[in-house]
Amino acid sequence: MCTAMLRGSSPSPYRWFFPLAAICGLVGVGWWVVFPTVLSTYPGALHADLMIGGFFLAAAVGFLLTAVPRLTTTSYATHREIAALFVAQSLVFICGVLQQSRGMHLAIVAVFLLLLRFATRRIRHTTQPLPPALRMGGAGLLSGLIGSVLITIGDYFSLPPELLHAARTAFVLGLPMGLMLGIGTRLIPTLLGLSNTPILPTPTPATAAAVAPPKYRRGEGYALLWIVSFGFDTWTTAPLPWGFLLRALLVSEILLRHWRIWRLPVQRGVLAWCLYASTWAMFIGSWAPALSPRYSIHLEHLVFIGGISLMIFAISTRVTIAHGGHSFAPEKNSWRLRLMAACLALALLARLSAPFVTNYFPHLAYAALTWILAAFCWLALIVPRLWPQRAANL
Repeated sequence: MCTAMLRGSSPSPYRWFFPLAAICGLVGVGWWVVFPTVLSTYPGALHADLMIGGFFLAAAVGFLLTAVPRLTTTSYATHREIAALFVAQSLVFICGVLQQSRGMHLAIVAVFLLLLRFATRRIRHTTQPLPPALRMGGAGLLSGLIGSVLITIGDYFSLPPELLHAARTAFVLGLPMGLMLGIGTRLIPTLLGLSNTPILPTPTPATAAAVAPPKYRRGEGYALLWIVSFGFDTWTTAPLPWGFLLRALLVSEILLRHWRIWRLPVQRGVLAWCLYASTWAMFIGSWAPALSPRYSIHLEHLVFIGGISLMIFAISTRVTIAHGGHSFAPEKNSWRLRLMAACLALALLARLSAPFVTNYFPHLAYAALTWILAAFCWLALIVPRLWPQRAANL
């Protein structure tokens, strides 16, 4: 019976991974609440690993397991694939709670490899032309894979510190920003009403020629430059932060040319404004560390809190509502979404002000507590909607 269940498939894997992402995030930021009273070891690296390898990666896995079969018009994720990824992602969380960095890094690499196996199976069998913008998403995943592999190797062997610095940057920044830029080019303009391109492709005959529109033929160049940019991060003695500058230029090109964030959203409602705010946080957050490298670790939280966290909460809300066949009314006027956005704004303010006040660590705890409140607001909205209210033809 168990074997038969594992051989089945599910159209909605996000139901398992979105809550897991929230749990990882709660623990990942929670370390700052208990430091240094309960936790004596400085949790900087542990926090980053659990937020990117736990919170972000779990949300991304849930989204990709749901979206890739639809984008490729191939089979849904099997129960075996979902179970394997859920176990690997759960090990990331468990190792993070136990403060076992080596085990967590190995589990993160396992998640990447299982996700790569899942995606390549669908891409190999699809007869549909893939959206060219997704190449940037692939560059983000590749950045994360390369970075996590190098970090794991560094756990057991001595690697140059410059290489490890570049690897961590590729994992912590390259993975979430690259994946968001790729997926977002297909998703965000449509959700904001700035594009008429359907999110899901229209099925075409297998013999149809797939020619990318000229404006998207830059996708390969974007992807290559994104990966190459992390090579500049090994040049730690450079007079200018060339890696940050190159990435800021790429982010600006994609957000302004393809996402068209210079236009106000046509769709109005809390969720649309949350998405719109997150795009500008990514834009400003890509330039701020490049222009002020001294405060880069602090200014990057414009991306982490204002960009990635807000965008994940907003997109996962849309996925949960749409695929569960629920009313879209909460996207317009949900007080939980409003409170979630307000809490993230306070968390961002507390985190950005931390290096300029005398009580640095209490400010990190304030930021963590308000982020936790935002996560609970999000969970209160999506958890009752994780299972469908009615059959949805999606």
